[in-house]
Amino acid sequence: LSTRVMTGHVGSVAATRIGQLEGRPVVVTGASDQTVRTWDPTVPSGRAAAVAAGQRHDADIASLALALVAGEQIVASGDENGTVCLWRLTDGSPVAAFSAEELNARPPAEFGAAGPDVFAAEFTELDGVPTLVIARADGSMSVLDLTSHIVLNTIDAHAGPISALAIATIDGNTHVFSAGDDAIIRSHDLRRDRKSVV
Repeated sequence: LSTRVMTGHVGSVAATRIGQLEGRPVVVTGASDQTVRTWDPTVPSGRAAAVAAGQRHDADIASLALALVAGEQIVASGDENGTVCLWRLTDGSPVAAFSAEELNARPPAEFGAAGPDVFAAEFTELDGVPTLVIARADGSMSVLDLTSHIVLNTIDAHAGPISALAIATIDGNTHVFSAGDDAIIRSHDLRRDRKSVV
């Protein structure tokens, strides 16, 4: 077993994705040090260097997703304030940033209640349009058009935090599966906004 150590973050790493950059694999990571980093895992040394440090957040990063938008590789990073940032995988330059309010996150019902923390994110396409689905600690999800940067829908999915998302095409329709702390898995038809318990 060969182990390669990638150092550069100074806080716990909460999210990771594998992508392709100019035909090479690239590792994307997000951490509690509020940074997103990209790494070249093929570096023939014991320690791999960071390719680029991406956008900074104002809170711990909890989720990542990779998307292809207008021919560009885009990284979406979500943090515990409910902010989502989009940036180019090639050089870490910013594309857009959205606050929790802009993503239609609802304010906590009471002090200490679950907030807009973005715990999960997944990329898909709806009718050929690149689309990002994010899931929050308050049990809600938002669907974001990555071309127009318009929130297409906000779904109240669970009674508690959503910890994971997965997307699949079933009978020609795009479904997102959400897993929550309420011990329920839900399937949502993104086009018809129907949900069912799995």
